[in-house]
Amino acid sequence: MAAVAAGGDAPPPADYAISQEIAAFFDPANNAVARSFQASAGFGMAVAITQLDMDWSNGEQIPWDTVPGRRAPQMCKITMGLSPIHDMPLGLDADGMMTAPAYPVGNVVSAIFGTDPWLQPSPAADAEKLAAAAAYNNARQGDIQEAMDAEEDEGPAELPTLP
Repeated sequence: MAAVAAGGDAPPPADYAISQEIAAFFDPANNAVARSFQASAGFGMAVAITQLDMDWSNGEQIPWDTVPGRRAPQMCKITMGLSPIHDMPLGLDADGMMTAPAYPVGNVVSAIFGTDPWLQPSPAADAEKLAAAAAYNNARQGDIQEAMDAEEDEGPAELPTLP
């Protein structure tokens, strides 16, 4: 206490080291779960695996490797059951306000809840889409022009008749 009275900083509390450990544990750089929460920004859905089945025969349809020392099935049919874990019940609250949309689409839902972070536009992706669209349009325009030129040279195409 003499250091505080002399104008110095107070010593850290006794549980300061523990709180630093907890903060380090939840730091996204050190924790994959915290990193996933940061990346998804609350979008997506948690699920519980309710059933997991591995069928190695599938009614005797799955082939086996028969080379000695490698006798094993070449594939496995996996069936998985999932049950969604909703953080809030879907639908409206007591005041008539949407609490959790079943399908996060549309302008109204986006204005209330925000947009999916995975669908955020990026300049590089937008430039790539525009270049692909321009290339497609140029190729398509060339096809249309060729068809128009062929029609001028040969006359209108006749429609096939059914027998």
